[in-house]
Amino acid sequence: MEKFFWKKKGRVFVPDGSVEWMKTHAQGPSPIEWDGVIRTYFASRPTNDITLPGFIDLEIENPNNILYVHEKPILELGSPGTFDEHGIIPHPAINVNGQVYMYYIAWQRRTTVPYCLTIGLAISDDGMNFRKYSEGPILSVERFDHLTVTAPCIINHNGLFYMYYTAGLKWIMLNNRWEHTYTIRMATSKDGIKWDRDFKNILEPKDEYECISCPTVLLIDGVFHMWFSYKGSMSFRTGGDGYRIGYAVSHDLVNWERQDEKAGITVSENKDDWDHHMIEYGAAIEVNDRRLLFYNGNGFSQSGFGYAELVIEK
Repeated sequence: MEKFFWKKKGRVFVPDGSVEWMKTHAQGPSPIEWDGVIRTYFASRPTNDITLPGFIDLEIENPNNILYVHEKPILELGSPGTFDEHGIIPHPAINVNGQVYMYYIAWQRRTTVPYCLTIGLAISDDGMNFRKYSEGPILSVERFDHLTVTAPCIINHNGLFYMYYTAGLKWIMLNNRWEHTYTIRMATSKDGIKWDRDFKNILEPKDEYECISCPTVLLIDGVFHMWFSYKGSMSFRTGGDGYRIGYAVSHDLVNWERQDEKAGITVSENKDDWDHHMIEYGAAIEVNDRRLLFYNGNGFSQSGFGYAELVIEK
């Protein structure tokens, strides 16, 4: 039986303040092979209350080598009252007929609970200059997804787009603050824009406090493999139930079996490492016969992002 594990290759990028709008965080690394490089979109913060999207280019053969840092945000926040007025986090970016479809997590702050998240889309012909597809989200809250829809993974298989998105389940008051729980659901589309969903959980949380999000999927030898982020709700910011990467497998893209023990990657044992407390927000890419996973570490991306390479043992 084959055994999978991810060999960590180190941290790639963390903002150092040299670019004005990249003060902290490099959230949601979203790689795509484009113009002979691995263009990796992500979100950074000029202040702690907004997020803006940008990208860096990495060498394909050695993704630790940063070739280019784009020094301006690639999208502007929405106007007051719109779904993306407080934050835009790329996740994921895919090639659709020679254009980059950059799906993104849109933030809008609330007064009771902290936020509402929905999914937007921006399109580019050159991978650098983007235009928003619409002034509203392409996947939003509604009567059966009534709290949050966010953090999708999208694959195109046999002429049909599959989206695995994060759906909000509850807001729970814990330690005098509202905490959100969520899991993964599925939608399908013929064009990557108009989506049909059945509102069923494809992965069930282990208990009422577990949160499951941010999936990424690879097809390997006819089998679909999903890596996702999961955490608890009690002490995830500082304690032992911070984000980890889980794993599920499917033969039909519909039915998934969770097998976290086979994820093949976890936090570092070295307490000085950038990913020793949490590991999350993974996005996989296959390039030049290599399978790479870009991911965030401590502080919900405050420590930047790195990557790992999939190793398959026969």
